[in-house]
Amino acid sequence: MKRFSYGIVLCEILTRLKATPDEIPRVNSFGLDETALRPLCAGAPEKLMQLAFHCCQLAPNDRPLFSQIVKSLRNMSQFDLAMLVEGEYRDRPTSAHEIGMDSDDD
Repeated sequence: MKRFSYGIVLCEILTRLKATPDEIPRVNSFGLDETALRPLCAGAPEKLMQLAFHCCQLAPNDRPLFSQIVKSLRNMSQFDLAMLVEGEYRDRPTSAHEIGMDSDDD
């Protein structure tokens, strides 16, 4: 698996959304729109969000190596990772519509 793809999979886990541009916000260059994505990850472990964003950097040389990804995951607290399994951040928006980002009123 490529590092960018791994970051997208992490985003799918964090947001519980499909990795389509309609669901997971992207910028014109297909990179992640971190500002728009953060509310969709509300309550998720910050370290895991940062890892996902880091993996999805547009320039391949800016992405962590898989050895660094594994090290980051090992360094995360058990509490952070348990939040994902136990659904500790369930009561948060799960779509751009729920947080009011799909409005055409610009």
